Amino acid sequence: MTKNNETNKQLNMVEDEYSENECSSSDNRLSNIYKNSEDYEQLMKQCKDDPFEGGYILYLNWLFERIDKKQCNKYSSLLILLFKYIFSETKECPMDVNRARDGIALRKRFYEETNMISEDMYERMTKDDCTWLEMLIALAIRIDDQMMFDMNLGNRTSEWFWMMLNQMDLDKFDNKHMDEKQVINIINKLGSRNYDNQGKNGIFKCKNDVRKVDIWYQMMQYFNENWIRL
Repeated sequence: MTKNNETNKQLNMVEDEYSENECSSSDNRLSNIYKNSEDYEQLMKQCKDDPFEGGYILYLNWLFERIDKKQCNKYSSLLILLFKYIFSETKECPMDVNRARDGIALRKRFYEETNMISEDMYERMTKDDCTWLEMLIALAIRIDDQMMFDMNLGNRTSEWFWMMLNQMDLDKFDNKHMDEKQVINIINKLGSRNYDNQGKNGIFKCKNDVRKVDIWYQMMQYFNENWIRL
């Protein structure tokens, strides 16, 4: 996605707090619309006359439905911030490109399953880089499909997603306690693997040092050690 000049300007004001590998912000024009708002349905109405903006709103709403929309409404400011920041692999973990590809693939699934946006809108969306929100949702889907599927318990994608946010220490930032600077700091540390050697404040807490381990293998190690059944 293209850089958001306004967001970058805000980041520069607090750059001393952040790592050198400052996370990139995507310009999908959502920040002003969603600012300090918990009413997602009302936000969709505000965008109905703008097909480009409305396409992203519909997509974001579809993403929310994958991970418990009611819960998302309580954390809309946090999730929208995660939707603005680009996720990418590091030099140490090049296979994390697969996490980004999975995240981007959600757009095709949205387009084909819902028929809510035009082909032109979809083509524009495919040019955007993967966001942190997309990567985490896609990973939660894979966890449920390939690691923790239980026919008796049904789809638990939302549970894995919120579990990861808890591991990342982001679940404390609901709309009433949102702190954008702290969240950006956490995203930067995650992106640069600048966290505890056992994954504390990373996506997965493990017994061994996982800072140079691909996210997929972090996930496998985490579940092998804990085997959570929710």
